[in-house]
Amino acid sequence: MRYRNAEGGFSMVLPDGWTVAGPYPVEVGSGSYSLYSLGTDPGSSGGPGTSQMIIADASAFTLEAFLLAQCSTCPEHPIVETTLGGLPARWTQVGGDGVPFTVDWTFVEAGGKLIGFSIRDPDTLATREDVLETIVFDVGSM
Repeated sequence: MRYRNAEGGFSMVLPDGWTVAGPYPVEVGSGSYSLYSLGTDPGSSGGPGTSQMIIADASAFTLEAFLLAQCSTCPEHPIVETTLGGLPARWTQVGGDGVPFTVDWTFVEAGGKLIGFSIRDPDTLATREDVLETIVFDVGSM
């Protein structure tokens, strides 16, 4: 099923049985973002196995602010330039050290929004590249 997100101006193909819950407004420090959870039961499940997306105003909230809000005690991981949906993107990890897991995040700035994706296998926490590869941004509205 192709899921469309009007707030972020993108669509993606969800794995069979997955749905999306949200947006949930999140306030952190001087910024805020919309949080979406993805999975087989995203409204009630949680923890590291739940995939997530965030959407924020790129002029008011940065990738670095998001990373700090996720784990202020985690080691700093490198931010790597990449692409996602044909757009320049940045990839990094969150977790490690005192946190017993790490998860991958990929961020794009599109249409004035900072959009972050952590789409992962609920059991292994490995990134679901097959899902990320289906992301299409509506560049006509940006």
